[in-house]
Amino acid sequence: MKRALLCFTRLPVPGRTKTRLMPLLTGEECAALHTAFLRDIAEVCGGLDAALYAAYSPEGDWTALRGLFPTAQGFFPQSGAGLGERMHHALTAVLALGYDACVLIGSDLPELTAGHLTAAFSALESAEVTLGPTADGGYYLVGLRKPFAALFTGQTYGHASVYEDAAAAVRAAGRSFLPAPPCRDVDVPEDLRRLLETARPGSHTARLLTDLRLEGRLK
Repeated sequence: MKRALLCFTRLPVPGRTKTRLMPLLTGEECAALHTAFLRDIAEVCGGLDAALYAAYSPEGDWTALRGLFPTAQGFFPQSGAGLGERMHHALTAVLALGYDACVLIGSDLPELTAGHLTAAFSALESAEVTLGPTADGGYYLVGLRKPFAALFTGQTYGHASVYEDAAAAVRAAGRSFLPAPPCRDVDVPEDLRRLLETARPGSHTARLLTDLRLEGRLK
């Protein structure tokens, strides 16, 4: 199976990324945290037998991503009127390059491991769709073997039934489905405080959190 990974991300620009962590962190600190997340994700993805791409929201200088994803085979801007349409367009663009399966992941995933991604690709060996749930009812991962517009049509995001609504859309369309393992993301200050205890030792995220804690910025 020819496989692709697609990181769906904002650019780490102060005041435009991880803003729900403000005012616990400054805009610059939020951007630094997002940068650490991306570095950790790039290292996890780089260890897998899958081509890596990044789809970025078009604000700021995207070329900074080249240094964060040194093994990526391509970068392209997100396009579409809403989150669902942007994900659909991004997945469709990568699958059109000739891949048998593409797994799209978010960028707020400091606890992501190779095991999460390997399990997602394993699911796609026998199912057409996989989704990875988060603790807040959303999903951090969606994997497809071919474009699937109905998965994103009419969906809304940012509430506690996003994952269940997406799974229902898969069933309604008659597509085969297997879930990926759950993974926790980081959206709000409570998530960040938990991450102080759970960040992977030695990761870029753990080192940044240690620095912020030593500076008295986090407790």
